[in-house]
Amino acid sequence: MTVETVTPPRRFRGRPRGRDLPPVALASLRQLLGDERSDPGLRRRDLLIEHLHALQDAHGHLSLVALRALAAYMNLPMAAVYETATF
Repeated sequence: MTVETVTPPRRFRGRPRGRDLPPVALASLRQLLGDERSDPGLRRRDLLIEHLHALQDAHGHLSLVALRALAAYMNLPMAAVYETATF
């Protein structure tokens, strides 16, 4: 007897998961830290704490929008940025 396995069709989302990032947040971060597209060295993971210090010095606090923008800027998971900021 042969058993045939049927795979159900997968549904894809129309947009990526997670919260939307306002484009102005990423633009202001690029103005503060520099453009990571022209200088990929700004995305180095060891610069995360320095970037967090620069954000706090500029704004006086670390907002959730700024942390999400930094995660997109550095191409890191939001959890890694949040854990480092709250440590």
